[in-house]
Amino acid sequence: MPSRKIPPKIPAVNIYDDNSFITEENSRREQAADSTCRPEFPPAEDRGFNFQPFNVPPRDLKVNPLPQEPLQLFQLFVAVSLVESWVEYTNNWVASLHESGVIDSQNHELKDGSRLQKWTRLKVSDVYIWLGILIYIGLHKETRIEDYWKTSLLGDQRPTYSIIKFMTYNKFQLLHRHLRPFDHTEFVPDERFPEVFQCAQPWSDLIQYVSTQLLEPGSHLAVDEGMIQYEGRSHQKTTVQNKPINTGFKVWVVAQKGFFLRWIWHQPGLKYGPVGVEPTKKRRTGVGRGRGRGGRGRPARPREVEEVKEVIEVMTNRDKVIPLNSTQSVVISLINMLPPAVYHVFMDNLFSSSDLFLSLRQHGHGATGTARANCGIYKDLAVSKNKDKLGKSGYEFNEIRVIPTADNQVNQIAWKDNALVLFMSTVFKGNERIEFAAEYNNEMNHVDRGDQLRSYHSYDHPVRRGAWQALTWHFLLEVILVNSYILQLHGQPSWKRYTSQVEWRERLYNDIFKAFHHDNCISEGQTVYKTHETLAPSAKFAVIRGSVGGKYDPSLLNIKPTYGAVWEGLGVEVGYNDAVIPANPDAHVFAKDFYNFLSQPLSSGRAQLEPNPVRLMPGGIERVVQDGFSLLGTGSVSERSRIKRPEEYMRPISAEKLVYSL
Repeated sequence: MPSRKIPPKIPAVNIYDDNSFITEENSRREQAADSTCRPEFPPAEDRGFNFQPFNVPPRDLKVNPLPQEPLQLFQLFVAVSLVESWVEYTNNWVASLHESGVIDSQNHELKDGSRLQKWTRLKVSDVYIWLGILIYIGLHKETRIEDYWKTSLLGDQRPTYSIIKFMTYNKFQLLHRHLRPFDHTEFVPDERFPEVFQCAQPWSDLIQYVSTQLLEPGSHLAVDEGMIQYEGRSHQKTTVQNKPINTGFKVWVVAQKGFFLRWIWHQPGLKYGPVGVEPTKKRRTGVGRGRGRGGRGRPARPREVEEVKEVIEVMTNRDKVIPLNSTQSVVISLINMLPPAVYHVFMDNLFSSSDLFLSLRQHGHGATGTARANCGIYKDLAVSKNKDKLGKSGYEFNEIRVIPTADNQVNQIAWKDNALVLFMSTVFKGNERIEFAAEYNNEMNHVDRGDQLRSYHSYDHPVRRGAWQALTWHFLLEVILVNSYILQLHGQPSWKRYTSQVEWRERLYNDIFKAFHHDNCISEGQTVYKTHETLAPSAKFAVIRGSVGGKYDPSLLNIKPTYGAVWEGLGVEVGYNDAVIPANPDAHVFAKDFYNFLSQPLSSGRAQLEPNPVRLMPGGIERVVQDGFSLLGTGSVSERSRIKRPEEYMRPISAEKLVYSL
């Protein structure tokens, strides 16, 4: 193994680990503009003859007790208290836009026809319904979002999606554009932690904490890079060739059986990667942003490194002065974030070198990974690998050759399959024949399994603006759905275990809609359609708003509604707009009997309807038009919130009676 000397200056230290530092010597960047790099060493001249394997006792994962209901499991990751903060952040954000007369952070003008003019104050139930719709859309694919809200017409038949009952298209789009899971007033300039990651980090911290509280990892893990699709502009966006998703945000993940345990956002522009910091710079103390120093569930460790000399002394005394490049350092960081245990870490040749494997060994973990000929592997194996490209490796099919490093701590293995494959391992002796390769292939794909599970049923409509939305709704929400599915699959849930991801997601969105959607009794829009769906073929259907004012289409209803103005109940002639509604004595008698019925308990004693609350308005009849009509409006009930009056009695109204004293 080539001699590794401590450089005269430490370029960077690992913020997740007290006993390691980062250097880009003997490394090659994948791309000029991206800090991701591979180890690059000359072949080792020396070798050992007595490999000392590192023992990793096999241990399966353990799922701790789960809540009683699937929705409660989901809400451990998306708690009501968390959503309440989102609601506050969002309402404050929209209020700031209205005050500034703009529709977004790019200061585009707020116009009369802007969708934002129809904003109504957000509620917790709105957010859960919106998340449920995202899950629903992931299972029911359409090319365009608006197609979910379109209904069939003569000559234009299309599927009808049930989500139209729960939220209008305009409201869905408003939330998609403006829902804020962060406080937009609390961003801090930080070149090491850009704003896009500040937006996602509080929720990300919670998800990682809950995940590692509910699942205790088994012994075999994988570390790999993943991609989050994003097509808009961002300095943090990168491209990785030969990936199913090749453009977007890169994230470093440690996973088991598709369950994402911990992750670190990649930042392509940082010289020393996402975990490296120059030692002469003071580091903050206290709770960090999930980057290892104080993420949720991991206590912060206040450390300041002022003198390079002192750092070298500490590392020398502890015999852990193994320099790693910025990408290899991510592996150490992710494993340090896990619950203390002995792990066998699997990785690909992006990371592998004897330095990294020895460092993991010193940290108390085993490692196995494929290797490249230029990673510092023994010279004979490197030569054979290069000759294999010409068909002249000299290996028989299935032949294995094993050569330890000079210190006998890392095994170097060459196995002839269709091509000659190089491995490094601190665990496998090599006499396992091809079993070690089969185990590697099985264990290395823990991250890929999670990516596959996310991709099958994700909300895959592209995000082109609002880069943080790709992190939150395309990655974090999907991690929750996959992790919760795996938890109930491998745990002991109180419900019947779901073995299909489709069925699990269906259960979640149905439980969300059931818990958070509440019907109203307003004869307009979606309420008319939803009420119609509950009727038997012989039923009759009456509404108190016409189709124009109520914004519904009678041609879409099999049972045609009978429309009668509510004023008929007064029993006198009424002038309304340009029409005259004649007196209807029968309607008057019915109205009295109906309201008497509503005020009495049912004969069974099981229920009693209570009157709507009263809002006592100031002034007398002279204020009805000025205040009352203004508050009620002339359009849909959903548009009432557009009135902008500061008085408390002019707050938006629903399910209340306006009362004036005469």
